[in-house]
Amino acid sequence: MSPTAKRRRDLHLLGWLRGSVRPADGIVAWRGSLRHRSTLLESAGALVQRMQQAVVQMNVQLPLVVSDLTGVTGLRILRDIVAGQRDPHQLAQHRDSRCHAAEAEIVAALTGHDRPEHVVVLGTDMTRGPTDQPVTAWRTLAPQHRMSGGRRPRRIAPRPSCVSAP
Repeated sequence: MSPTAKRRRDLHLLGWLRGSVRPADGIVAWRGSLRHRSTLLESAGALVQRMQQAVVQMNVQLPLVVSDLTGVTGLRILRDIVAGQRDPHQLAQHRDSRCHAAEAEIVAALTGHDRPEHVVVLGTDMTRGPTDQPVTAWRTLAPQHRMSGGRRPRRIAPRPSCVSAP
């Protein structure tokens, strides 16, 4: 037995160390899925940032007229750009009915100067990144980050306002 192991055994016998408890298999699997989910969300965020950077370098101002680049309208337009479509009027046809920007605004924003290397970067990130069903679609199956072991943090009740009696 190594000296470190002996020391730990002695500390444990004296009651200065507590024994560790391995959680049940279901909890271990659940924690692993949470770690994997957070890794996926972090990597998805980095991919979206690279896509936005490629779009800005192409001088296409799509983020100004589309609230979410990975939304329905944004992904349709980006897929067509990667497929080789460059006509802003044709790209603006992909506008979803829920998009607040008018088609003329989208045409103005899509008038840019793209270079092949920017389109390649965008295409590479599009193949690895967002799809029609985002990674966060199963977020309801896992607890939020502010929850720990199913417990919610204690909420402090607001202080009553000081109201003088009439």
